[in-house]
Amino acid sequence: MGDVERVMERVHRLLAIANDPAASDNEQRIALEQAQRLMNRHAIEEWQLEEDHDDVEIIERRIRLETNPCNRYMAQLANIVAHGNRCRAAYECRRAGNGRDVVSTVWIYGARVDVDKTESIWTAMETSRAAMWRERARTTPRAKANAAWRNGYYRGFQEEIARRYEILRREMESDGTGRELITVRGSQVDRWVETHVTFISDKPKLSKATRPSQAAYRHGRRDGTGRARRSVSRKPDRPATGPWKSSKQPKNITIL
Repeated sequence: MGDVERVMERVHRLLAIANDPAASDNEQRIALEQAQRLMNRHAIEEWQLEEDHDDVEIIERRIRLETNPCNRYMAQLANIVAHGNRCRAAYECRRAGNGRDVVSTVWIYGARVDVDKTESIWTAMETSRAAMWRERARTTPRAKANAAWRNGYYRGFQEEIARRYEILRREMESDGTGRELITVRGSQVDRWVETHVTFISDKPKLSKATRPSQAAYRHGRRDGTGRARRSVSRKPDRPATGPWKSSKQPKNITIL
């Protein structure tokens, strides 16, 4: 078993704890934090051993989503986690019967090992977030597990994670090797996207989201504080909306 496989095996064990309903909230937070920090340390070590930093294969990974009103928030969280792992993210839409666009797919671009890390951490966070918003609604007086509560929780959760990721990015950049890794690899992925992907100006016609609950938003921020401590090192460089992507066969894909 190679070094990458051993690291990812440890990461997967930690993520299993992070997603274990029997584990306490504190145990889940610690496990996810350890998983992300382990991946960060390994990335820096691998970078130090590389003789040619330009010899890297950039890939794109397509992750299909089940139909869910939370998909727009899932795409935004994927973007946060992707940037934290030196990747980039986009989302694809399909046209629903009501004429509105529905987020159906997330695309992740980056070095293969970074894409693997992004998918693992993002999936763990989504599994946790999907369960926790209902639990917070159930245990909060006068709260209802409706769209307003869900949207408020989802927004608060990811905004706090984005804030924490910026703190962690600065921590990683305080090390010369970590700063070089973030800068060089991020630029490599950006150039690949610019070379292989064409964007057009049309925006998707997403349904208007239900106004979020401020109480749920505060709960999401608090839970995001714990979740983000086991996360990465960089917030999104771009807003969560943008031009559509079009390749040889145009698709409804929006870069985040």
